Amino acid sequence: MWQRLDEGRDPGGRGGAESEVAAKDVLDLYALRASLGALLMRRIAMLGREHLAPASAALTEVRAAARDHDHVRMREVDLRFQDALARIADCRRPPGPSNASRLACACP
Repeated sequence: MWQRLDEGRDPGGRGGAESEVAAKDVLDLYALRASLGALLMRRIAMLGREHLAPASAALTEVRAAARDHDHVRMREVDLRFQDALARIADCRRPPGPSNASRLACACP
């Protein structure tokens, strides 16, 4: 999909949906998430405990969903947890229609 966008072609389907997902794309995505996650955690660690309340509340929701084996709720609360971490780290997300824009977090 990224190659199609770089070449100025339609990524496929209305709204940019790509019908083919290669294993390499998934691995690249997780590698990117891991790198950004490490950056967020380093930034948050420098801020102090008083800033962690939103993430702690979201983490409580994550644990409850996991304990209940509620996979649908787990996805939702995981996004809330990730958003809380990004807000604590004061990251800005570029405008975009999808949750994928969370991956493009740019910490100052």
